[in-house]
Amino acid sequence: MSYALVIDDAIQATQGRLPSTARRLDTQATVCPLDGVWTQTLHEACGWFEVVDTPPTFDEATEVRERGTVELVDGTPTRQYTVRAKTAAELAAEADAADRAAKGINVANAVSTLRGWADQMEGVTVTQGNAVNVLQQFVERQAIFYDRFADLIESQRFDQAGNAP
Repeated sequence: MSYALVIDDAIQATQGRLPSTARRLDTQATVCPLDGVWTQTLHEACGWFEVVDTPPTFDEATEVRERGTVELVDGTPTRQYTVRAKTAAELAAEADAADRAAKGINVANAVSTLRGWADQMEGVTVTQGNAVNVLQQFVERQAIFYDRFADLIESQRFDQAGNAP
């Protein structure tokens, strides 16, 4: 919650909490609530009004809501907002972050898969009867391993020369 000091229909200041002391606008008396708790009547008599803060809805996928200044709207201090379309750079950064997260999940899931495959391979003996099947399974798993290893490298953002960002 925030407050605005309004004097002569103009906002003089805004702050996140009421001051410890203030001057009444009608009597010019200094006011200091003994318990530190202001009543609405008292803080408004000193010119301090609660700021109405109602952020507009927006589409988080394509728009950005930016918090603006406090202005008087029909005599009430009101927080203003601007909703604008996301820039190409913002959309690209979000897509990059989502891609990186997806690749990170692939890598995390691959660890348990690779450990399971390693356990399965421990007892395998290649014979004339199972050679084709074992080789086919090995080739398929090798391809999956290479894909996940590439995801790991990409999720760490190493470039093709091996340089980290």
